[in-house]
Amino acid sequence: MYISICVYVFILALFFWGVKIAPKKQFNSDFLSLDAMTCLKGFMALLVIFHHVSQKKAFQDAHVMWIFENIGFLFVGIFFFTSGYGLYKSYKTKPDYLNGFVKKRVLPIVISYYIMVCIYAVFKLANGIKMPLDRWICEITGLTMINSMAWFVYVIVILYLAFNFAFKHFKNTGALLFILFVILGQAALFIVMGHNLWFVGPKDWWRNPALVWNNPVWWKRVQSVLFSGEWWVNSTLCFLLGIIICQNEEKFTAFLKRKYGLKLVLTILLFVLMLVANFAVTFSPFSYWAAVGKDAILNNFVCYPVQSLCAMAFCLLVCAVMLKIYAANGFLRFCGKRSLEIYLMQELCIFSWAFLIEKNYKPIFKPHLWNMALFLVAVAASVLVSATIYHWLNQKAAKFLKARNK
Repeated sequence: MYISICVYVFILALFFWGVKIAPKKQFNSDFLSLDAMTCLKGFMALLVIFHHVSQKKAFQDAHVMWIFENIGFLFVGIFFFTSGYGLYKSYKTKPDYLNGFVKKRVLPIVISYYIMVCIYAVFKLANGIKMPLDRWICEITGLTMINSMAWFVYVIVILYLAFNFAFKHFKNTGALLFILFVILGQAALFIVMGHNLWFVGPKDWWRNPALVWNNPVWWKRVQSVLFSGEWWVNSTLCFLLGIIICQNEEKFTAFLKRKYGLKLVLTILLFVLMLVANFAVTFSPFSYWAAVGKDAILNNFVCYPVQSLCAMAFCLLVCAVMLKIYAANGFLRFCGKRSLEIYLMQELCIFSWAFLIEKNYKPIFKPHLWNMALFLVAVAASVLVSATIYHWLNQKAAKFLKARNK
C-alpha cells in the first residue's frame, strides 16, 4: 500500500502547493481563466500518467493505485472541456478568430503529431521492433496509430474542424447542433465497430478469440484501426459542454454562486450517482469488453451514454469546486503547457521501463514491490523529460511555420 499512499500524498501536496482559496462568502472570479485552466490541464495530465501505469498487469494484480484504473476518461474529459471552452472564449473575444483557423490552430497539431510519429518510428527501429511493410506505411502516414495513445489527436482535430465549420456557417444553436451531430457520429461509429473490424472477412470469424487478439492480418486485431475503442468517444461530449458553459459563462457562474453550498452538494451527488452507474456497467455483463463483434453493439450502446454523462458530471463538479478552491503553482503550469506532449510520450516511456515489472508479459514482484515503485518514478520522470524535449521541437516547428507564412 505504500506506493498508493505516496501517490495520494503527492497529489494532495501538489494540489495544496499554491492553492487559491476564496475567502468566506467570496468566490474565485478567475476560476475559468487561462491560468486556472492551464494548471488544471497540468494536474489532469499527471493523473493520466497514474491511470496508464495502474493499468499494467503488475499493478492490477497487486491492487496498487487501483483507484485510477477505470477513471482515466474523466481526466481526458477535462482536456476536451477546456478545449471547447478555450476555443469559444477566443472566438467571442478575438475579432476574425476563425480566419485562418485551420492554419493557425489545426496545422500545428498535425505537425506535432508527425513529429511524434518520427520519434516513435526511431524508437521502434532502435528497439528492433518488426512489423509488416504495410503496417509501417499505415503508421508512418497516420492511417493507423504508431502510438496507441495518439487517438486524442485524431479526435481533437475532428472537433476543431467541426467547431470552425459550425461557427462559420451557423448561428449559435445551429452550430451547437452541428458539433453534437459530429460527436454523436463518432460515437455511432465506435458503437457499431467496437474494438475491431469484425464485419470484414468470413462470416462470424470474430467469434474465435485467437483471431480477434492475434489475427495473422494485423489490422483485424483488437484496437488496430481508428475508432476501435470506447476511449475515442466516451468523453468527447465534454467539448460541447465547454462551449455551452463559455457561451453562458455569466449565467452559469451566477447560478453556481446562488446557494453555493447546496449546488456543490447536488453536483457532488450527481457525480457520485453517475460514477456508481459507470462502475455498475463497467463490471456488468453489459461492459464494453463483455462481447465482441456485432454482439457488442448493445453493450456499447448502453455503456456510452453512462460514461459520457459521468464525464460531464465530473466537469461540472470541477467547475463548482474551482469556484471556491483550485490548485495553481509553477509545476502545474509547466505541465499544463506541455499537457499534449506529456500525454503522447507516455506509451514510449511505459514501454521503455516495462522490463522492471514484467518479463514475457508476466508480472514481476520484487520484495516490498520496490521494482514497481521504481517503475512509477522512472516513467513519470522520463515522461516529463521527453515531453519537454518534444515541446521544444514543437515550438521550433511552429516558429518555422510562422516564418514561412509571413
